[in-house]
Amino acid sequence: MSPRILLGILTIAGCANRPAPVPSATSGDSVALSAGFPFLALELPPDSRDGRAPPERIVPAGEWIDQGQHNTHRDWTIPVPIRMRSFFFNAAPQGVSVVDTEGTPVPFSHRLGGWSFTETDLVLHLPLDAPQPHGWAVLSARATQREERLNLKFSGLSPEEFARAQVQVGNNSRSGVLLPAPATAIWEFTCPNAAELHFAPGLVPPEVSDGPASDGATLNIEVLDGTEVHSVWSKTVSDAVFSQVHLDLSAWSGKKIQLRMRTETGESASYDYVFVADPVVASRKTDPKRVILVFVDTMRPDHLGVYGYERDTSTPLDQWATDAAVFENARSIAPWTLPSARRIDRQPTGGFRFLSRSARVRPTKGLGHRHVQRERLPHLQLRNGARLGTTHGHHPRNSHG
Repeated sequence: MSPRILLGILTIAGCANRPAPVPSATSGDSVALSAGFPFLALELPPDSRDGRAPPERIVPAGEWIDQGQHNTHRDWTIPVPIRMRSFFFNAAPQGVSVVDTEGTPVPFSHRLGGWSFTETDLVLHLPLDAPQPHGWAVLSARATQREERLNLKFSGLSPEEFARAQVQVGNNSRSGVLLPAPATAIWEFTCPNAAELHFAPGLVPPEVSDGPASDGATLNIEVLDGTEVHSVWSKTVSDAVFSQVHLDLSAWSGKKIQLRMRTETGESASYDYVFVADPVVASRKTDPKRVILVFVDTMRPDHLGVYGYERDTSTPLDQWATDAAVFENARSIAPWTLPSARRIDRQPTGGFRFLSRSARVRPTKGLGHRHVQRERLPHLQLRNGARLGTTHGHHPRNSHG
């Protein structure tokens, strides 16, 4: 992405015809359970792999399937035994290799004698008269380490460090609480006024699949009020959908309570990696401000009038920029879309790092440019009510935005 970027944040005080918040409150108090808020109690299983350490040599489970002849070779497929974490299939993911029964490396190739992969399958391209493969394996130190991170005994972490986790599923990275079944986590706090519990539960797929798949697990949410136990929500978690859940806790407004999350296994505890994404207890404001972030991908700033382009290509943006903040010296954290876009909801500036001690800002119409010291940016209040912040850290000299 270009070192010049137009960052627009619109803050709207109210929206017509929107439904009234339920419940409503005059303040927006919150308790972020996964963001360092202390556990009152925490019980975790040692592992979810029947005591087996994640292997370095990963043999796919099941039988190879003959997919028939393709020109000079025959294709054999089997479910891929690791999460490849790749969006492209024309090259082997970094650090991933395949070896045959004798441990000889196999080249990555879609041609005779090679291996390739799809979103779901590992593929071998073998001679027409080759027997059914057996004992071939995948090597991936990263997959093994990531699978270790999902099991307390192999992670090398304390229970508290283990439970506060970040996971990646598909294109999304999520922060939250990892509670492999059976597990229990309890927090104690004074319930905010008219509170709701917001969270998104799901089952994290194993990084290494060398055993039977999970048969699902149950997540129970309970409120402990003195000697009384109130069941608030219970559901079987069997996939990685992570749908949002909102639970009304207003019955305990202003009271000190204990919130308990319990996970229970089905018939088996294998791979029951229950993850509760972004659990927050919060009260809604009666009339909260709404924020709209417009993100335009792969748009060249040197073809926008606001950045000096002579042709009339962006009249609405140019008009809006006369009364907005225009940043001309910022870069993304990465030169491609996926990691850049992921940072947008993680930092107030969307993950953009300022390269100099000041940022050039046009705060309001008619005032021209002025320079704002980086230390002041987190406290810069624009006319539309948006608040800017910066991400801190080393910016490599050879990075390209």
